[in-house]
Amino acid sequence: MIRRSLLTLSVAILLSISCVAVAQGVTKEMIDEMSHDCWSRGSQSLPSGPDLTEYYNTCLQAFEEQPLGLTAECGRECYRFLWLRTFNRPVLLRLSNYDGSYCLSYKELEGQSGYQIGALVVNKEIQLDAKQWAEIKAILTYADFYTLEPYDLLWFGFDGAYWVLEGRCDTHYHLVDRWSPGPTAYREACIQLLRYSGVTFGQREIY
Repeated sequence: MIRRSLLTLSVAILLSISCVAVAQGVTKEMIDEMSHDCWSRGSQSLPSGPDLTEYYNTCLQAFEEQPLGLTAECGRECYRFLWLRTFNRPVLLRLSNYDGSYCLSYKELEGQSGYQIGALVVNKEIQLDAKQWAEIKAILTYADFYTLEPYDLLWFGFDGAYWVLEGRCDTHYHLVDRWSPGPTAYREACIQLLRYSGVTFGQREIY
């Protein structure tokens, strides 16, 4: 479990952490293209196994989600976790910062990620406060999210789960895609983010 001390850090200090600096002149079209390219480039780089681009895009469409670009739906800062477990419902969690107003969107599809994903059956939104958003930022910092390699090309398989976390702060975009990660800070960060939804999962559902 992520250390409790991380969640008790000074809110004032955490809220003062700014987005990662990026070059000037980046447009909405450029960030949208970058997010599309990141999905495509990573899946096509796998040494073997299926091309996941179409699968991921199909899942996002079923969740009624758009690219994590500069859209009103995403806000100025947004994080989205796509959890695709072979034998369980596909899950999507989106955390958005709308210039100081914070929102969590939690969605589930009715099927199983390894078979028929089905239609959207759970779609709820929860308002978060500044303290919770500061905790979320601390969790991502703990996991070194923005410095992780997007893909682990040496590890993938079957009968597991894809853990895909995207993040965008203003015009800086990053994606981390892992197959059934072991006991790492990244895995614990994703689990901790899910807890903000209020939905609980049994140990056999987390893989």
